[in-house]
Amino acid sequence: MSATPTDDSDQRVRNALAALRRQGLRVTVPRRQVLDVLAGTDEHLSVEDLHERVRERVDGIHLATIYRTVEALLHAGLIDHVHLAHGRTTYHLVADDAGSHCHVMCTGCDRVIDLPSDVLDSVAAELLREHGFRLDAGHVALTGRCESCQAG
Repeated sequence: MSATPTDDSDQRVRNALAALRRQGLRVTVPRRQVLDVLAGTDEHLSVEDLHERVRERVDGIHLATIYRTVEALLHAGLIDHVHLAHGRTTYHLVADDAGSHCHVMCTGCDRVIDLPSDVLDSVAAELLREHGFRLDAGHVALTGRCESCQAG
């Protein structure tokens, strides 16, 4: 589902482009387009999804270009990734307020829901206290079933 650009998504893209420039990185058409697509959706998109949506805007752009673009934007800290069920890696724009979050994914409908990172604070504290394990849940999604799928 493609979203129509909003003032908020336009501002998020402008902020990301300014961050690219501050890092001395070039603003290229593919970088701009990937940022536009990610800013215009709440979805978490795979490289293939990004390629499909960017190709709707820029004819002839290659999948390899999107892979390189995603790597550059990851390295620049402008986008982040999450590993979903079945090994899919998806990407989303990093929040302007640098607020981290975690993810849950419905195994019925594949919906991904962003949650504040502090939702797992008590679990993380117990894992550290009881097992000496430091939790980093930002790049994986917990799985379960959403309310709609449970009802259906």
